[in-house]
Amino acid sequence: MRPFVSTLFFGAAAGLVLAGAAGAPALRAPATRGGKTLRECLAARHSTRQFAPTELPAGALDQILWAADGINRDDGKRRTHPSAFECYPVALYVVERTRISRYDPAAHELVPREAPGAAEDFRAAILGPSSFAAAPAVLVLTVNLAAFPDQAPAAMRAVWAHAECGAIGQNVYLACADLGLGTVFAAAGNPEKIAAALGSAANEAPAYVMPVGMPL
Repeated sequence: MRPFVSTLFFGAAAGLVLAGAAGAPALRAPATRGGKTLRECLAARHSTRQFAPTELPAGALDQILWAADGINRDDGKRRTHPSAFECYPVALYVVERTRISRYDPAAHELVPREAPGAAEDFRAAILGPSSFAAAPAVLVLTVNLAAFPDQAPAAMRAVWAHAECGAIGQNVYLACADLGLGTVFAAAGNPEKIAAALGSAANEAPAYVMPVGMPL
């Protein structure tokens, strides 16, 4: 069983680091072999609420994003989690101290966002006074109910979208367990404030936040 770091090094050595959008770091191609077993990840999975302010290991965010919401089949559409009608109403933002990006699953890259206001630390602007803001990266899951097709019953759209958030969240937990990192799945406490800080579209409602980092 190969350790995750060795798998990432092989990918980079083989020239599999993907080009990122201007202003965003390039993401390595995801490792689909090696690492801990599923049973080991389930045994290690837990919530972390206190984080060390150290940077994430090289390649860790790349793998976590793919595990959360990446493409895992040859059709270039279907992802690592289920989605009703395959309409994927959940978007994933990455908030770091000086940068906000949106994850593009099809390209496996981070697309920089132009935040509407300046902030010394975007994590604090998103979260307010919180121990979560010490984490080097905070994932924000937003929900767009307008992404559902017309045949989707209106009464079920929020149910399905939040179920999808749960599946994405569990993928993040398992990826963090694989990498020896910590995370927690928490409701977005002030969606309007978070949306304003993200500069997200009007039909995207922030639903959950997941800080990612080294546990204290």
